Amino acid sequence: MRQFALVVALVGFAAVGCGGDGGQVMEASVPPAEAQMKSMLEKAAESGESMGSGAMILQEGIDSIRERDAAKADALQKEYEELSIATEPAKVKSSARAMLDKL
Repeated sequence: MRQFALVVALVGFAAVGCGGDGGQVMEASVPPAEAQMKSMLEKAAESGESMGSGAMILQEGIDSIRERDAAKADALQKEYEELSIATEPAKVKSSARAMLDKL
């Protein structure tokens, strides 16, 4: 009987601790497209390394900008196309800087 009472007490204490503050919701902070693109482009402009899979993120950022400012997105798209095919470090750096200037 003592063991049963102990188990019930432990389960009761555990259940009370599981309630938490159900009213508070935390939202994840996602940087705006421009901030994320700027960070990636600064790294590319400094290192000269090709974008690799980061190019997809840049394209998504351009698409996001297009919803608000089509002319800016068109200018970025032109530079993005040059950056995405660049393989030489000097060309990667210059293309990344050109995109940064348009951001």
